[in-house]
Parts: sequence; C-alpha cells; structure tokens
Amino acid sequence: TLKRLSQSSFLHNVAALYGMQLATYLLPVVTLGYLSRILGPDGLGRVAVAQALGLYVAMIVEYGFQLSATRDVARFRDDPQRMRVLLASVNGAKAVLSVIAVIFALAVMFWAPLFHGQALLFWSAVFWGVVQGSSMSWYFQGCERMVRVSAVDIATKLAGVAGIIWLVGSASDAWLVLLLQAIAALVSTAYSFVIAWREVRFSFPSVSEILSAF
Repeated sequence: TLKRLSQSSFLHNVAALYGMQLATYLLPVVTLGYLSRILGPDGLGRVAVAQALGLYVAMIVEYGFQLSATRDVARFRDDPQRMRVLLASVNGAKAVLSVIAVIFALAVMFWAPLFHGQALLFWSAVFWGVVQGSSMSWYFQGCERMVRVSAVDIATKLAGVAGIIWLVGSASDAWLVLLLQAIAALVSTAYSFVIAWREVRFSFPSVSEILSAF
C-alpha cells in the first residue's frame, strides 16, 4: 500500500501544491525577525501596507481563474485547440486586469499619504502584485503536473529570502523586500509560461475570447 501511495501522481501533485502554498506563507515569516530589526517599526509597517496593496492588485489580476481555468484545463487538456484558446484567453484577460489593477493602485497612491515620496516602494508592491496574480499554477493544476513547477517556485522563493537577507541592510532598503520577492515570483512564472507555451501553440487572443474568459 505504501509503495502504491508513493507512486500516486495525485498524491505527488497534492504534496507539490501544499509545498508551494507553505513556501508562500511561511518563508516571509522566516524574514520577519530580520526585517523587524533592520527596518524598524516604521519601515516594517510601510512594507506591510505596501504588501497589502500588492495583494489587492494580485486579487484583481487573478480574478478567480485559479478555480475556473483549472477546471477548464482538466476538462479540455486532451483537446489541443481548446487548450490553445483557453491559454490565450485567460492570459489575455489577465493582461487587461493588470491594466485595471495598476489604475486602481495609482488611485490608492494619490489617496494614501504613506506612498507620497515612496515611488520605489509603491511600484515594487504593484509589480509584485501583478506577477503574483499572473501565476500559471492553474494550468499545471488542471494538467495534474505540479511537481516540477512547484520545485522551481519554492527554489525561487528561497532565493528571494536569501536576497533579502543579503541586500536589505537599512530602513531605506524597505522597497527591496517586495522587489526581490517580485523578481523571484517572476522567474517562477516565466518558467511556467515557457513550459505551457511549448505544449500549447502560442496565439494572441481575440476580444471575444477574452470576454469569454471573463
């Protein structure tokens, strides 16, 4: 029974997905003590508020495709044409949502005094949010092939933590925290994009396909 379980692709994918989620939420905790000492209460508070803005941006870009698109990939993964349209339409919709999210973030910047004179912190948060929302994990969940992309995602997050400990040395470096996390997420997302587009022929989505994705 144990041997059969160890060879189960379903359990491998579940373990990979949980591993990726644990890395997403636990690794920032690893850096919390270091950042609280280096940045001080004011700097750490600024990072926390900027990260909250980034999470709103990510939520707008992600939109719910993590559920709906995963389901559609599972349905149509044996139909190359449907998969091509699905990949193009979802990513086209996310591109539109990214523009909307940036406009939303700019409105927040003008409204919230915290971001006045903090352009680097603001744009690092927006960049991080857009990249987080652009994750391709929905495609690999639907295909039930999470192991490799999860390993890359965890590795890049670990690299991001190492970068924070190495490069963030004072309160003036607060913006680097989110920028380094964003770069780590970008590498992981770019890797996933390359794998997906190699498997599914690339195409630009039409307006009707984007609307269908919405």
